[in-house]
Amino acid sequence: MQKKKATLVTVVTSLGVLVLGLAIWGTMFLSYGNMSTKALSPIQVSGDTAKVPEVIPPIQDSGAENLDSSSPNSAEPSPQPVRSSTPEQSSAAKPDMSGSLSQSKQAAQLVGSAADVVWSLPTTASAVFITVDDGWYPSDSVLAIMRTQHVPISAFLIENAVQGHPDFWREFLAAGGDIENHTLSHLDLTKASTQEVVNQIETAQKYLSSFSAPTLFRPPYGDYDQTVCQAVYQAGIKHVIMWNATMSNNVLQTYNGKPLEPGSIILLHWEPDLSSELQKLLGILKQEHLGLASLPYALNHPNNFPIIWPLPEAED
Repeated sequence: MQKKKATLVTVVTSLGVLVLGLAIWGTMFLSYGNMSTKALSPIQVSGDTAKVPEVIPPIQDSGAENLDSSSPNSAEPSPQPVRSSTPEQSSAAKPDMSGSLSQSKQAAQLVGSAADVVWSLPTTASAVFITVDDGWYPSDSVLAIMRTQHVPISAFLIENAVQGHPDFWREFLAAGGDIENHTLSHLDLTKASTQEVVNQIETAQKYLSSFSAPTLFRPPYGDYDQTVCQAVYQAGIKHVIMWNATMSNNVLQTYNGKPLEPGSIILLHWEPDLSSELQKLLGILKQEHLGLASLPYALNHPNNFPIIWPLPEAED
């Protein structure tokens, strides 16, 4: 009998140990499960301690090349649908996009007048205007065309591109061209601080004035805002010059897909094939019975400027 009792006690004790072990194991399992769940759940942050930044895709300019702005191959975007305007009618800048400006730029906005923005000139004269940007590849063949055919060209030059060939640009002026401001290093001015904007424009203005003082400005990539226009005016320039047609790869493209209109401003670049592009463009202008005039002169004399090319004796 005593032996049976001892056996029973042993069984009960063993069951108790087993139940206790199961209880402890269950508790540990539940705790581990909770820890795992927390580790896999997103961290919740209250208030403004941490926020996921809003991702806004950049504005894409049709035809713009995604290139380093300091490179000789930098290029402006293709013309966008815009309204032609006179200097008096044109808007001083694009709509304010302060969200895209740096805090330092917002904190140091310029005050005062702003240069106007010109996309084309309203005129009854059968003339258009040639502008050539950058200056990385000066070309003697282009000078030959200017001299023999009296083609007026407005060169919007980057100081860094011009410095290596000062004699060429003096010859360019002698051939009937004019030199205009396209900044120091082709920086996107809408993404720069106010001080950088002023430095890019005024440093280039000072250097280019050693050839001939620029009276016009073209922003790199065609990007500008109110600060840019004010800095341009502060540098002594009244007109920001855009364009409504481009000549590239021997193809003329207008912003609206229609033939060139009188007063159009055409954009080209100082590239190795500029002379062939220029000859192709002159052929198109002859077919469309359009001549060429000096852009800065026409801006100063909107109702009375001469057509320089073609000369009367050279007309068909």
